[in-house]
Amino acid sequence: MLDKKSEKQFLFARKKQLQTYLQESKNAEDIYELSVVLLLQQVKNLVLYGDDTIYKEVCENVLIQDKKIPPAVAELFIKTSQLMKDEGSIIDDQATQLKSCGLSKDISNHSIELSPCV
Repeated sequence: MLDKKSEKQFLFARKKQLQTYLQESKNAEDIYELSVVLLLQQVKNLVLYGDDTIYKEVCENVLIQDKKIPPAVAELFIKTSQLMKDEGSIIDDQATQLKSCGLSKDISNHSIELSPCV
């Protein structure tokens, strides 16, 4: 069991490592999953770990329903999740927007403009 200080240190170190992975990632699925994990940690202060199916469930059932997530960001994640399910990939613009969401310091104040194809 971690004390409060150790828990904060763990979460901070984990967030920094995930942000590094996200910045370096070129794979659409990795970008999506890392963004979901980082946002969950930011808005719920929870750590997510699991197989590929858990990310879509968490995104649909937890993140997009959270009041801290702006509607445009929620829409981006919903459409990206569906596109990955249907086509197995996303366009570069979506990957860039997902990265910006995952790397944001405060998602509740983060704004994006959805492109017409998203």
